[in-house]
Amino acid sequence: MPDQMKPARPARALPQVAGAAPSMGFISDVNERAMAYWTRSLSALTQEMTQFIEARLQEDVGAWFGLANCRNLNDLVECQRRFAEKAAADYLDEYRKLSQIMLNLTSESFTAPQGAEKRAAE
Repeated sequence: MPDQMKPARPARALPQVAGAAPSMGFISDVNERAMAYWTRSLSALTQEMTQFIEARLQEDVGAWFGLANCRNLNDLVECQRRFAEKAAADYLDEYRKLSQIMLNLTSESFTAPQGAEKRAAE
């Protein structure tokens, strides 16, 4: 019989050992807390990225106006240098911020279930 035609096997239940298997309520609670944390963290990440993009776009527009006002080659080179210096500093700062948000997200993702497990045992 082809695989598509075979009846699906019923899901196997987790072994129930006294005190060893977590209850479904505990698992649901941990999953709910983890999803809430991920949602808040991803929202913070998205908000940070949106603010950065908005600020950089404003800087870019300002740079174009600065270039338009240059009167000679020296002014043009200096304007471009300032723009590149500021952009590099902004991107480095944003990289640090996003890295910290991701580090917090990752570390909390691993510690939250352990903390919930300890609270459930109490």
